[in-house]
Amino acid sequence: MDQELLMARCLQLARLGKGRTLTNPMVGALLVHEGKIIGEGFHSAYGADHGEIEAFKSVTKEDQERIAYSTLYVNLEPCCYHGKTPPCADEIIRRGIKKVVVGTPDPNPKVNGMGIERLKAHGVDVRFPVLEAECRALNRFFFTNMQKQRPFILLKFACSKDSYIGNYHRAVPISNAWSRYIVHKVRHEVDGILIGTRTALNDNPRLTNRFYYGKSPVRIVMDRYGKIPADFHLFSDGQPTWLFTESPAIRPTPVRVFAWEKELQKMMDVLMQEGIGSLLVEGGAYTLQSFIDLGLWDEIWVTQSGLVLGSGVKAPKFTGNLVNEFHLRQDKLSIYKPL
Repeated sequence: MDQELLMARCLQLARLGKGRTLTNPMVGALLVHEGKIIGEGFHSAYGADHGEIEAFKSVTKEDQERIAYSTLYVNLEPCCYHGKTPPCADEIIRRGIKKVVVGTPDPNPKVNGMGIERLKAHGVDVRFPVLEAECRALNRFFFTNMQKQRPFILLKFACSKDSYIGNYHRAVPISNAWSRYIVHKVRHEVDGILIGTRTALNDNPRLTNRFYYGKSPVRIVMDRYGKIPADFHLFSDGQPTWLFTESPAIRPTPVRVFAWEKELQKMMDVLMQEGIGSLLVEGGAYTLQSFIDLGLWDEIWVTQSGLVLGSGVKAPKFTGNLVNEFHLRQDKLSIYKPL
């Protein structure tokens, strides 16, 4: 069977874990015996078994003896160290697998080619890379975590046709229902969502995922001087909120209070240490511009509608490489990456 087709199936399986693996990568795996897939698995949640192990567990009793004569396909290099689970490389060796096809090496310094070398040292024929660009794109959050030692940062804002993101003192609906659906889908996929004080005061937002299946992200609020009222949704609806402030007034659980960090990079260090591997920044303009000015971003999503406001808060200014564009009825979603 075609290697790229089988690797594409690994990626398809891996996506089933999207939004649930936290700082772990999304991994899908297949066991193929004489052209037939006898086992499939994926990493379903942070702390759960990895894709390779799930693939082994899925094999029927009748096909167990075929495992040692099968080829294992996996989109990311098998791990070789003890974390929350034992090393997948050791289990592959124990199972007697003689051939493994890998999509891309693992950038984690604890792996970074050592998983492949361990397999080779035990006589396993390892072939790689296959669909490497696609494998890296799927786990772009994880690659950023490992290579930059910070969360993957996605900046998002909606603006009018004349490039305003709203009024100064109240929320203004700009994007349509389809655009909001896409935003809530992204909320399911990321670990955290961040806003500043002004956006919280103007919009009293919930920042939860209500239009798409799955989880809501951890809400992260920068409120240096403690201006946000305690009865706002962020503090009163029972959903998790993390607050960075210099004024740690008594807050109801599940609000976690962190010391104010003047430097955004230090705040990102704290979030990374707390398990936030991907961050959606929804504003406001000052907060977004602060990230942009520091070059502290990996993607910017701009939704532009046909609405004309005439005045208000200007959209953030940035320079980026347009990598994708979608039309959602009268809205246009443009996705940028750093130059």
